[in-house]
Amino acid sequence: MSTPKFVFLMESQQLPPATGIEWADWANVAAAIIVAYAALSGLNTWRREHRAKRTMEVAEQVLATSYECLDAIDTIRHGWMPAQEVEQVARLAGESDDDYRHRRYFEVTYLRYSEHAEKFGKLMAQRFRVEVLFGTEHRQAMEQVQRLVNRVKDAAQAAFTASDRHRRLPDSVRQQAKADELWAAFEHHDSVMMTLKPKEEDPFYAELAAARIDLERLFKRAAADGSLPKKVKKVP
Repeated sequence: MSTPKFVFLMESQQLPPATGIEWADWANVAAAIIVAYAALSGLNTWRREHRAKRTMEVAEQVLATSYECLDAIDTIRHGWMPAQEVEQVARLAGESDDDYRHRRYFEVTYLRYSEHAEKFGKLMAQRFRVEVLFGTEHRQAMEQVQRLVNRVKDAAQAAFTASDRHRRLPDSVRQQAKADELWAAFEHHDSVMMTLKPKEEDPFYAELAAARIDLERLFKRAAADGSLPKKVKKVP
């Protein structure tokens, strides 16, 4: 029985066995691939660690500066004013004794703020970097701290205006509705500007506490382990 033609062709065209040099070449290629994979894996690990470290540093910095700013607001609002602090308020040209004594009570708020202004500037300088790294909610929590101190400064100006208008009213109208309205406005703004009340009786302090809780909720985990907030998918 004759060998089929296709078998004869296959047998006659068999590839030569691989030589030792060829196997060595394949081994070198495989080794190069393994080395490249290990290097890439190590680079990715380094990147993750570097990003986590950077995230932790930013979060720690934001929390520390936020705490400093919130404590500064407490200091600015403290109702006790020592004489040496009041005397730091500069007298305006041509200002009467009565006007000067009246105005400097409110100016102390601005003096105190100027002593801490650098802290608020430092916090606000970080807010856009924080938005890129963490998101809009984190930036807004930082800006809330600035809004609170701005309210204290605005309250000082509003309280001064209301009380100054009230004291300039003629005695004949001091007990009338306009006087009562001005005095009520003064008391409202004065309670934001400065207080000696216990914290549990101070509505503005509750806002400061809420801002602190919000900042800790957003930044404390990142400060501890460098984790970024999870992306929330919007449901269509």
